Amino acid sequence: MKALLATLALTFGLLCASVSAKEKKDDAPDPKKFEEYKAGAEKGDAQAQAILGVCYATGTGVAQDYGEAAKWWLKAAEKDNATAQVSLGFCYANGIGVEKDAGAAVKWYRKSAGQDNAAAQYNLGFCYLRGNGVEKNGSLAVNWFRKAAEQDNAAAQYHLGACYQDGIGVEKDAAEAVKWFRKAAEQGFDQATDKLAKMCEDGQGMDKNLAEAYGWYALSSRKHRCEALQSIMSKEQLEEGKKRAKELREQIDARMKKGN
Repeated sequence: MKALLATLALTFGLLCASVSAKEKKDDAPDPKKFEEYKAGAEKGDAQAQAILGVCYATGTGVAQDYGEAAKWWLKAAEKDNATAQVSLGFCYANGIGVEKDAGAAVKWYRKSAGQDNAAAQYNLGFCYLRGNGVEKNGSLAVNWFRKAAEQDNAAAQYHLGACYQDGIGVEKDAAEAVKWFRKAAEQGFDQATDKLAKMCEDGQGMDKNLAEAYGWYALSSRKHRCEALQSIMSKEQLEEGKKRAKELREQIDARMKKGN
């Protein structure tokens, strides 16, 4: 349950940023403007309806109410608002404010993905990967992951890398797996950081590089691997690994501050 709540918080946080981008780049809806959003939404403005949905989903300027969020996202989604469509798809996929319906989730993800919404493209790829609301299809999963990954969606980059690593929907290609894991890891995506560190350690898709592995492990959830590596690293390699960890942390932090 805690993992699900964390996922919901993250997802709705991302929706806040994207839905309000036209209003003011990188800002979430202003709680002081709730009545303004509501007035616009009631007049039929799709962008205002999408923002109002975010307000209800996150409790911004109003009591949190997922049912109201889904209601307003549906209104905006029917007017082809891509962010509202992916938000509504997420609601159907997880039974948030509506009855859980994998088929309906796919329907709205597909509409949004067709408008080049990266989150929808990733989610649609995941549906094909797992067979949620559609028949499993590795090739289509890869297709949608790639579209989202090329828009710098970190989760899609990670899953595309995993497809190349495991040969799902594509021929196994360790070098391509490294490429996409690296792109996701450079955005601070922890699972990709772990995968990349392991491939550096084992020399998969690249020359074995313990210093690079140390650097990535130091930033991952598997920091304990740094201690294990120290026993087989030279003094020079260890110094380089610590230096690399510092460099990577600074690069990732700088990118996060710039909002990618």
